[in-house]
Amino acid sequence: MADQLDSSQIKKFITTSPKPVVDTFAQIDSTQTYSLKHQFITPHVVIADHQTQGRGQRGHRFYSPKSSGIYMTITLPAKQRFIMKPGVLTAGLGVAVIKAIQPYVQKRINLKWMNDIYLDQRKCGGLLVETHSTSDNSIRSFVIGIGLNLYTHSFPKSIQQRAGYLFSHQPLVSRNQLIARIYDYLVKMARASDQDILNDYEKRLIWIHQSVTYQINGRQQIGRVLGIDDMARLLVEDQQQQIHHLNYRDASQVRLLQTR
Repeated sequence: MADQLDSSQIKKFITTSPKPVVDTFAQIDSTQTYSLKHQFITPHVVIADHQTQGRGQRGHRFYSPKSSGIYMTITLPAKQRFIMKPGVLTAGLGVAVIKAIQPYVQKRINLKWMNDIYLDQRKCGGLLVETHSTSDNSIRSFVIGIGLNLYTHSFPKSIQQRAGYLFSHQPLVSRNQLIARIYDYLVKMARASDQDILNDYEKRLIWIHQSVTYQINGRQQIGRVLGIDDMARLLVEDQQQQIHHLNYRDASQVRLLQTR
């Protein structure tokens, strides 16, 4: 495949400031693990052609086969507004990634709360947000993992029913260009207002006004998705017409309710 990762090309395509350090690897265990280990504080991008232990949300692995996706971690200095509202940060990241890649994807890309990239009701990517803190627990930087299935057409049996890809064949745009665009849009997002971020996120949120199942403390619940609040928590109306503000830490396994 001619679409080789090239740090010099990525840096050339980046148009925003501050410019990051860019490291590329043919193979790595995890770009996220590497970035956390090195405790970057200033803008830094780590990309791998293949991950042997790609990390996803809640301890899951992110399938990262060679030369068929974007597997990267972007470290950015922490901003107080996002420390106070981490949900808004995560929402903004999803919006930024979609804005970066949507012009090259024929169908509309959407977001499943909180941080899954969806196309045709299949997960094509995800985001993982962690932090680097000092010894006194002051957050210094956000460590943002981004995994995208670009043209991954073969998946392990465990995820075959829900995994998807963004391109049916290799697009004209290169991975280097897409990576640069994602970085640019992330930097621009960090300068946008909370309300603009939340509005853009809700426009892409799937399953609004549809019934879903979800779990809180291991117990399955049923409700109807109404949208998100000003903290990017999911608004769900339960079967007794009570409205719940779900945060990502407490609510899990949000699934569309299957009816017969």
